[in-house]
Amino acid sequence: MYLTQGLHRVLQQRPHAVATVFRDRRRTYAELAERVARLAGALQQLGMQTGDRVGLLGLNSDRFLEYFLATWWGGGACSSPGSRSSPPPRSSADCRRRP
Repeated sequence: MYLTQGLHRVLQQRPHAVATVFRDRRRTYAELAERVARLAGALQQLGMQTGDRVGLLGLNSDRFLEYFLATWWGGGACSSPGSRSSPPPRSSADCRRRP
């Protein structure tokens, strides 16, 4: 099973359904797959080979998803620290009992 199998399946079944929404930007599964395939090709032209690890650091958005899927589509493995999706650290003042 490929990690992008779900994208391939929904692309065949519902290509015009909305895949991502980020602010005022909407992409269908057909648009998402086209962008992912192009980006995977670009990553391979830059030297990514099957099994290579690719580090990703960026804001949570539809474009981050595209990079993630493109890495898998091109045969790479993603490594993302995930610090952007973590809540900010809490201080002891935030943990006080509230009346």
